This record gives sequence, structure tokens and C-alpha cells, in this order.
Amino acid sequence: MKVYRSSRGTQIVVWTTIRRRKVADSWRNIPISLIVENHELECNRLSSPTEKLSDKIPAKTTMVRFALSQIEAGWAHANVRDNGAELTVTASYTPTDAIRDFVDVVASLRTVASGHCCWVQEPGEMHWQFLRSRDRVTVEVIRFAGVLMPRRHGPDGVSVFKAETRWVEFARQVLGAMLKARDSLGADGYTREWRHTFPQEACEKLDRAIREAENDEHGR
Repeated sequence: MKVYRSSRGTQIVVWTTIRRRKVADSWRNIPISLIVENHELECNRLSSPTEKLSDKIPAKTTMVRFALSQIEAGWAHANVRDNGAELTVTASYTPTDAIRDFVDVVASLRTVASGHCCWVQEPGEMHWQFLRSRDRVTVEVIRFAGVLMPRRHGPDGVSVFKAETRWVEFARQVLGAMLKARDSLGADGYTREWRHTFPQEACEKLDRAIREAENDEHGR
């Protein structure tokens, strides 16, 4: 048994079983079992003697779930939840199409590092803040209570939800919620209840972004 310590100070206990055989002066076919914070990873081989063990440790993945629970009479209700937190966010159909803006921002995160979307609540506003780092995205919702006019608020925002997840997983959740709302209400019913037409173009943009990300993953 050997004990290593990563650059972040995490203790790694490694049990190794090595058949001593030298192939072309490099280490290959060395089965290693890593037990790190209750996660086990079987590594079939190390590509070189200097490869870091920490590079083989999978990052923890959190699933952030998103759903449109209700669209009625010019109001939309969305639910976002993480393993330990849940929040319902409402939006008014005015002054802009908040749902379309939201879908468009999530789709744009395929190529940009950050995004923002405002949901007016009458009174107050909920701001969706997105920050992407490689294939992951931080989803944060900030509440502004003291808003006298839409999109004009003071520095009194309070963060009421914040979680990190894979962008493509969150994007799938958003697209699935939109298609479910369309199928449930129908195109005419969606327009009647939300006072805006279904954002077909924004959803197609999101769908393309998801498929591109999936193709990139499969090509690795």
C-alpha cells in the first residue's frame, strides 16, 4: 500500500499489484485500483511513468434539474433543483419573452463563457447568471426585490440558488422542458397562455448546440 498526496492536499490511498515486466523500457498494463473519497476507478494503463494519478480521478458531477411546471395566464413557473436545494422561479410575459430569452442564453453557452437572463416578477426580478468553464456551467439565480422599473434595480441582489453541472446535461433538461410544454399545451395553447409564440428558432438552436457537444464527446 502506498499513500500519495495531491496538489490540493487530498490523500490518495493506492493498492497496486504489479507484474514486473519491462516492455520497451516503459510501464504498461499495470492494473491500479484507486480509492478516492469513496470513488473507485480502474485504470487499465498509465501512458507514461510520469503521468499524474490525479489526472485519472473523475470529477464529481452534479445533476441540476430544470422543469417548466406551469405556463398560464401570462405567467411561467420554472423549477430548478440540485441535490440539496430547490427553487421555483416565476416570470411575467412582459416586457419581453423571458422563456425565449432563457432558451437562447442557454444555447449560446455552447460557444460563450457567460450568459444572463432576467425574469420579471412584478414586483422584483429574478436574474439567471451562467458561467461556463470548459464543459461545465455554474447556474445561479439572484433575487432583486427593490425594483421600481423593469431591468433597473439597485445592488441589493441576493443569491437564492447556485449549483454547478455539465452544460450539456442542463441544456438537455431545458430542451426537454420546452418540448414537454409545447406537446402539453399545443402551439395555439402555448401562445394563448404565454402571450408569445413558441420559441421554435431558439429551441432548434439549443438542439443543434446539444448535438454538436455530443459529437465532440464521441470524437474524443
